[in-house]
Amino acid sequence: MTISISRKSILAFSILCILMLITFFANKINAQTTMSVGACNATNFTQIPGNTSQLIGRHLINTTPDGCSGNNWKISLYNVNWTTNSITYSNDLITLPVTVSQGDTIVTAYDATLISYNGELWLAFECAGTGPNLTGAPASSCIAPINSSTYVVDTSRLTIVVKGVPVAGSADGYSASVPKIFLFGGNPYLYWSAVKVGASPNGHIGLNVTTRGIALAQESGGTHRLWASGSVGSALPAFSSASSEVLGLGSNAISNGAADGFDVQVVGSNIFLTAGIGGKGCADPGDPMYGCYRLQVRSSSTPLGTGIFNSSLVTSPTFPFNPNAYSKIFAVPGGTKTMMGAYYSPALNGSPQPSNAYSSTGVLRYATNPATYTVGTTDSTPLPVPTFAANYLSTIFPTIQRFVIQCSSSNPLPSASDGSCYSGVTRVCQNQGYENGGFLQDYASGAGHVACVRSGKSTLYFVNISALTALHSSCTITTMISNACASAINRYCQNAGFAGGYGPLEFVNPTVQLTCVKSTVATIILTNFTALSGQQPSCTQTSTQPSVCNTATSLLCRSMGYIGGFGIVEIAGSAAQIGCIKGSVVASRDERSAEQYASMDQDRWARGADKTVPSIRSATPTSSLS
Repeated sequence: MTISISRKSILAFSILCILMLITFFANKINAQTTMSVGACNATNFTQIPGNTSQLIGRHLINTTPDGCSGNNWKISLYNVNWTTNSITYSNDLITLPVTVSQGDTIVTAYDATLISYNGELWLAFECAGTGPNLTGAPASSCIAPINSSTYVVDTSRLTIVVKGVPVAGSADGYSASVPKIFLFGGNPYLYWSAVKVGASPNGHIGLNVTTRGIALAQESGGTHRLWASGSVGSALPAFSSASSEVLGLGSNAISNGAADGFDVQVVGSNIFLTAGIGGKGCADPGDPMYGCYRLQVRSSSTPLGTGIFNSSLVTSPTFPFNPNAYSKIFAVPGGTKTMMGAYYSPALNGSPQPSNAYSSTGVLRYATNPATYTVGTTDSTPLPVPTFAANYLSTIFPTIQRFVIQCSSSNPLPSASDGSCYSGVTRVCQNQGYENGGFLQDYASGAGHVACVRSGKSTLYFVNISALTALHSSCTITTMISNACASAINRYCQNAGFAGGYGPLEFVNPTVQLTCVKSTVATIILTNFTALSGQQPSCTQTSTQPSVCNTATSLLCRSMGYIGGFGIVEIAGSAAQIGCIKGSVVASRDERSAEQYASMDQDRWARGADKTVPSIRSATPTSSLS
């Protein structure tokens, strides 16, 4: 058989290959350059219009000779050398504390943005302090003009434009953080990051972040200060209905927790908003969640309106998967643009690392050109799909509390009827792709370790409490966090043909959620309290409650090469059976993704429907020490 290929066909094929290569390299993230910053944690800068050699940024007000001491900030001028990639502190632009005309005293000012409007430079910045608008409130947004040559802030015309809303009892508070001032159609606007703040047992924590916006209005007389339109003369509350949620939370496991805007760039009729996007549990770039605060650039053709940035995003070029903070677009000498921000190592929690992740961390910059951005509607970021059937994850209690705020880091297992931390851990695991939840391991100083399990080697059940009480008479809906219920759950699973099981994951009378695990990922081990107390001295034959012995179990399992444990499941005198979880077991290919699981199960649990009670083969445990 003879195949004939014409020159025209070869040429066409060659052109196609070249176009494919161009597309491939155009879609790849650009090589990054590390910036040397001459100040502690000075990671958020703004550019002065028409000035490529100086930046305005934040600088710690030091309380000791240590340059990283102190908790309050001031706004300062920095010199930038784009050739040597260095940013050096120059001088301060504001002296704090300062009392403003609204009667408040500002003690900290940072995270600024800048525009030129009506012949003046106007600086928007995050502020906090004391007074009628600031006392007890999360961060607020302030605006003031600055001198056009020295860039010193004119505090006599400083206004608190948007004020934080304090937490009040069970009512959440809201901040007006990272203000972003910009011009569109010649008119000034302000966006801010509205951090929803809740009261946990261990203090206030950020629950999620959205981006809100308003139009600004200038006083017609007097000192011609800037205010929120419709609220001239007074600060607008951060969650006021007079503002618009321009970028809200998404609907999947990697977008329903953070929509934190950093920067606004107007290119023709397009408004580009750079933002940190993340799922529930992610309210800060440092939260150990997959896809947390990854950079996206959103697009809109109008400055205000509910959700105007929600469904339109830049799909090419590809931006880094790493957690980022304050990524902004800067003009550099020669007329080109660069994206610069702080980048951190991504938390993967057992899922593969996407190809668009930087290995470098710190303040990085890389070439970008908003004029060539391609805008679409589809986020191509892969959802978390863990490689292994079980995994040991390090997390922090604020992350767990974002799922169940009642979980206390100082007393995670306060009573036999309080399963707040068990539920929080389960939801963290499920959010990270481990469909069948997990178990709290050990905890200290705000850090909590959890073991999570996927569905392929385990099964999640919704069980009526009566089925567990039949297996251990002391297991009731009011004693769910107890050795009795741990035994009943394990016996239930063994009777169903599994190696064992753990729980409760969640419980709402009369239904209990539990997970049964196969022998491929778990095993029941016979031990004694001498071994357990050797890991945790407070776990003894006379003190066996989960609040002290879960840690002992986890540590003992890990000392034997397992990734963790799920507590004491049987007790007989000085002897005990414990459940240990195996690592390095590859997950099945046909296991459901975290997103498929979450959309199915959480809806089912919320509606209280389809909580079927699977049958068990016997009311007698297959193996027991009691």
